[in-house]
Amino acid sequence: MKVHNVLALTAISLCVACGPADDPSTKNSNANNTVNGEPNNTTNNPPNNNNNTDPNNTTGPNNTTGPNNTTGPNNTTGPNIMNPPGPCEVNDTYFGQINAMNDEHAGGAPSTAPLTSDAGLAGALDAFMAMEDMEQVVDIDIAGATVIATNFGTGGNSNFWVQDSGGAMQVFLGFMNPVGETVKLGDLVSFKITSFNNFDGHPQIASIEGFTIDESGTEVPYVERTGMALSADDYNKNVRIGGRLSATGESCGGMSTCYTLTHGAQSVIYRTSSEFIEGGECVTFFGPLSGFPGPNADSGTSPDWQADVKNFNWSWTLFE
Repeated sequence: MKVHNVLALTAISLCVACGPADDPSTKNSNANNTVNGEPNNTTNNPPNNNNNTDPNNTTGPNNTTGPNNTTGPNNTTGPNIMNPPGPCEVNDTYFGQINAMNDEHAGGAPSTAPLTSDAGLAGALDAFMAMEDMEQVVDIDIAGATVIATNFGTGGNSNFWVQDSGGAMQVFLGFMNPVGETVKLGDLVSFKITSFNNFDGHPQIASIEGFTIDESGTEVPYVERTGMALSADDYNKNVRIGGRLSATGESCGGMSTCYTLTHGAQSVIYRTSSEFIEGGECVTFFGPLSGFPGPNADSGTSPDWQADVKNFNWSWTLFE
């Protein structure tokens, strides 16, 4: 059994991004780290089988209590390092990008406590809803919003998500217009919104001025949603959902494939461009909830909620 943590690409215009040449999941262990570039550090430390040939090391000295080394000395319980759960249970030790060791934007501390500070996002969302055109010039101050997620690599400095007590929004400046600083989860940021964009019903902060990082390392909010119905209240906010993918997926834009992720009695679309994800696998998603179309689409069509893996560090997969 191999455990991989995956980090995302995106292909729709909402989050237009060019990913790395190879799928980063080939270099990631369950700790979001590598040794000699081998998945799960298999070159020097074959997982669960260091001293004998039993595939799950059920009898060797590195397995003290049973199959898959659930409590033995070669299995830790720190952040993003887990004892594999039962079949398709949510990985409750996985916090996505927050403490991903291979992500320059990692930061902050996971928290289920709701944010209480008002940075001005509710007013920004109201102004967006009042737009009559697809683009709108505005002048709105945001003071101390929490960064809850970013795109991968340098794209994370121009494409990130912010939240306060009034809601959450995506900042999408285009990949040629980064803010000039490394944005990290848990940063409290301030800026002036100078324009919005409506991309297929998705509200985007399209241009800003005066960007500052006021504080770092703060709590990053998320909500547990495994087995629960998703709603507009969860949109653009970090959700954690664990379950099993449908046996097959279908192409859904660019290089992406969409599966149905069944979690308890509920389901959500799981969208990924990873070349290593296959149907039927157990996954845990931890990232901002998206939808297609966006919740403010002119068609008035309600969105199909999506766990859209725009950053591979938003998804953990148990390859069985």
